[in-house]
Amino acid sequence: MEKDIRKKVLDIANDLFKENGYDNISMEKIAKESGISRRTLFRLFNTKREILFLSNNDLLKNALDEFAGKDYTLEEVTQKLIEVFDNASHTDKVNYMESMKKLKYEPDFQSQILYKILKVLPEFPSNENDPHDTLKGALFGNVLIAWSQIIENPTIDSLDLVKHQIIKFKKNFLNDNYSDSSNS
Repeated sequence: MEKDIRKKVLDIANDLFKENGYDNISMEKIAKESGISRRTLFRLFNTKREILFLSNNDLLKNALDEFAGKDYTLEEVTQKLIEVFDNASHTDKVNYMESMKKLKYEPDFQSQILYKILKVLPEFPSNENDPHDTLKGALFGNVLIAWSQIIENPTIDSLDLVKHQIIKFKKNFLNDNYSDSSNS
């Protein structure tokens, strides 16, 4: 039941943020529109920043959440991310563009994204040839490179750009040549 209420609140908050802007929406407004008390809202979510981050329906965020802490290899995660991007719908692309707008203009969203990356990074699978987790850093670095390009040019296909950066990462670091050169 609480999970359903949380989902309802997140959907309503996401709509409110889109319609009115993040700074123009209060926790009281979110609670009122959701049909719950302010106290219940604060029991479900610690901050409005948390609601902003969790209400974001972002294909990449959802995929990373799915993979974190699971028993996948870095190669499998990379391949699965490419497949997720290949199967992205128009709605997924539109939602991702909305995420990129938030990333550019909402400092609270920026801090939540950074926090999430720092939290997820240790949970992400390592490569047996990479005891210092350099490859995990390189994967996330490639995503950040794509994001910086998207923020500078918001008219580009952002999911496609992230996918191409991940493909570059895979070709440069996860092919057999990398494994051979790391053992030399």
